[in-house]
Amino acid sequence: MRILSTALLLCCTGLAAANDGWHLILQSSDPVEAIAWSDEGASLALSSLRGVRVYDAGSGAELASFRSPRCLIHRVSFRGGLLGVGAQDCYPVEPGGPGVLRFWNSAGELQRLLRYHQARLPAIAMSADGQRAAAVALNGEFRLWDAASGELLQRRNLSPAEQRNFISAWAISANLNVVALRDWRERYMLLYDAASGQLLQRSEYPYLDDQPLFQFAPDSQSYFDGARWRRLSDGSALLTLPLEDGLAATRAAFSEDAGILAVASAELAAPAAQRISPDRLRHFRIRLYRAGSSAAVAEWPVELMLRSLAFSPDGQRLCAGGFDGRLLCRSLGP
Repeated sequence: MRILSTALLLCCTGLAAANDGWHLILQSSDPVEAIAWSDEGASLALSSLRGVRVYDAGSGAELASFRSPRCLIHRVSFRGGLLGVGAQDCYPVEPGGPGVLRFWNSAGELQRLLRYHQARLPAIAMSADGQRAAAVALNGEFRLWDAASGELLQRRNLSPAEQRNFISAWAISANLNVVALRDWRERYMLLYDAASGQLLQRSEYPYLDDQPLFQFAPDSQSYFDGARWRRLSDGSALLTLPLEDGLAATRAAFSEDAGILAVASAELAAPAAQRISPDRLRHFRIRLYRAGSSAAVAEWPVELMLRSLAFSPDGQRLCAGGFDGRLLCRSLGP
């Protein structure tokens, strides 16, 4: 796989002012909650309220569909030829429903089903080669499996017993070593070492939004906390986004080489409460940043009520998924 280097990307894009360059790749019938590319970039999976669908990245043809009509799925991972799906919010809760991690191949064939327990799985991840899979339940329990055999390799409760009713699992680093949990009483994000259970970092500020923006970089060396791009080793800031009145950062994505951070923001049509809901957002813009500079290296408007954001594996395309089911992409290469 050829990764477009950060230097080449910055050289060839520059600041763009025109509202062009976005191309409709496909139209889904459901909001695009998450985008997951296959390793080689030939196909991509879109998750929604009704399940997950896999499409050919070139033609937009649907290749496979995994239906889950009562589950909002926005945690998917497409690694080593396997698509991992963990359902989060399922109504009604059915036996074996929410606490199950499922794996399909790109042909739509179910490969393995790992039963967790009745707790939902809001955070899942797979190693780059697809050999290991991890999930964290709502109570902060972390599990690591061999994805091929289903053997349980590790199990640990990351949050103290007295906190488990007040913890939400949020994200797992790409190397499966660090887990982000949110204490919704004090609203801070807590980063734990998955193997030892040691608390590594506590976020600098509380998250007032019910759906905070937080994401690990693909190289597991840094993360974006919604306002700052930070080193995972010590929490020091690599980039601080400029503060802009009336704007809210809503989605973020790292390039595969972790050299570029894309941040989508929108104007707030009404004062924000604890949840920045879609009906309060308008005039979406996407900006690209590199570590060490708060000035955007590229910027574009996008006529879309944006729900998801992702780079292609080779770094040559940036794609945005919309509430209306559209997937728009633009080229970042020369």
